[in-house]
Amino acid sequence: MSLASAGTIGAALLELADRDPGRPLAYVEGSGEPVRLTASELAELAGAAATALAEHGVRPGDRVGVCMDTGVDAYAALHGCFLLGAVPFVCEPPLATMRRQRWEDRLRLLISRAEPRAVVASPEFRDAVSAPCAQAGVTIVEPPFEGGLVPGSVRARPGDIALIQFTSGTTGDSRGVTLTHEAVFANAAAIGDRAYRSGDLIVSWLPLHHDMGLIGLNLAPLLHGLPVASMPPLSFALRPERWLWAMHRYRGTFTSAPNFAYRLCATNVPDAKLEGLDLSAWRLAGNGAEVVQAGTLRAFAERMAPYGYRERAMTPCYGMAEITLAATMCVPGDPLITLPVRRDRLAADGVVVEASPDDPDRQELVSSGSALKEIEIRVVDETGADLPDHRQGTILLRCPSMMAGYYRQPEETAKVLGDGWLNTGDQGFLADGQLYVTGRIKDVVIIAGSNYHPYAFEAAAATVEGLRADAVAAVGCPDPERSTEALVLVVESRSHADAERVAEIRSAVVAAVSAETGVRPDRVEVVPRGALPKTPSGKLQRRQVVDALVKGTLPGRR
Repeated sequence: MSLASAGTIGAALLELADRDPGRPLAYVEGSGEPVRLTASELAELAGAAATALAEHGVRPGDRVGVCMDTGVDAYAALHGCFLLGAVPFVCEPPLATMRRQRWEDRLRLLISRAEPRAVVASPEFRDAVSAPCAQAGVTIVEPPFEGGLVPGSVRARPGDIALIQFTSGTTGDSRGVTLTHEAVFANAAAIGDRAYRSGDLIVSWLPLHHDMGLIGLNLAPLLHGLPVASMPPLSFALRPERWLWAMHRYRGTFTSAPNFAYRLCATNVPDAKLEGLDLSAWRLAGNGAEVVQAGTLRAFAERMAPYGYRERAMTPCYGMAEITLAATMCVPGDPLITLPVRRDRLAADGVVVEASPDDPDRQELVSSGSALKEIEIRVVDETGADLPDHRQGTILLRCPSMMAGYYRQPEETAKVLGDGWLNTGDQGFLADGQLYVTGRIKDVVIIAGSNYHPYAFEAAAATVEGLRADAVAAVGCPDPERSTEALVLVVESRSHADAERVAEIRSAVVAAVSAETGVRPDRVEVVPRGALPKTPSGKLQRRQVVDALVKGTLPGRR
């Protein structure tokens, strides 16, 4: 697939509108009938949004928050920023995913980090954004955007910052990944080289504040002139089969989602909801953003085969916002590549030893594919020395789509960038040109494709009477049934042997964590004092907690 010749995202849209004005670029679903947008129509909407932003004092280089659910106005606002040369960042809208106070705290954090000139918010979200914006003196801009002409020239250069992608996190640990237009184009080119085909139509339910949703399923397709059919994330959350029916309705060929979404469709959608479904056009099913599980891929393929889905459509991949999006991807159409390994050897010394089919410690790892074009991968030990194939270490990446850094956080940037290489904080190994991702060095819990740092969960749990802050661990524990991670809180208590008190502690921890973070723990384990593994200096060893939970060796858990 050929990439737009323009050097910026805004210029690419204008190029498409000039060259092929009637080309469909978006089918946007919401509460009513889907809205079809051609290249010229999207450019006109973006021009109107750019004019509205300029009238509110937004200038090239200014940051602009976009607090909107997936829809026509959100696309207009984003592309209006690109035309104007402003730098958008998308913040999650205040839907049902977070407690309102927690959501406002996050918006305040993003505003304090980005210092935007304006926040574009849908009318239904104005009340939610009013207080944080007023406190920071930030203008609120509301659609509809009326009038205005597409600017004659885009006021941005390829090396300018195109957007800020904030990492997940409910507290001050969220970082703003700065991406230039050049970086976005470079990753879009790499994705297109491996994955896109002429005539593709992309379907997405992923939110625009998610890097896979924004880059992989919106901006990268646009830069290749490919149409995208999108729906609000809540549509999928309430009825997962809507994703499958969108693939049917639009004859979708390409989509991506975290592993849990495929498991949900394989196990939670009744047969009656799939009658008449036709997935025969489906060519590529990207699977990333969390650990890919072989059982999920097989279950999804078996469940969807009667509807025309082909097993080889599944395409695992690996990446992160710090390199724009994608680093590796399996070759579309190739059979699934897995490697059965001894879990104990991998955990003990990082050596990859193939496991026999009847080995009780057998773990089947799924390849995340080979490096995309112009992306380099290294796996290194603690000293930074390169490791050979079949040895687990830290994954480093180098590529033209690297972030410029974390926005106004040079110290945080220096922790992960050195000599042109990004330290991903992930562990894995290489084998026959394939990358296998085995875990994370950083203590991030991944739930349904979203990243959460454990500290907010632990602080909330520690507010329960009788619990101490240094005696609580929040970890993500593999949950094969749901194909994502389960949020498990392990708490130490002198009352661990009292069944009645243990039940009270569990209820109190679930209530406290849910109320404070908006995320409900899947399990609460109560253990004796001193049961949580720590370093000699007292630092909690969360990965050992996970291993003990998986093996059932955590002392005295209840």
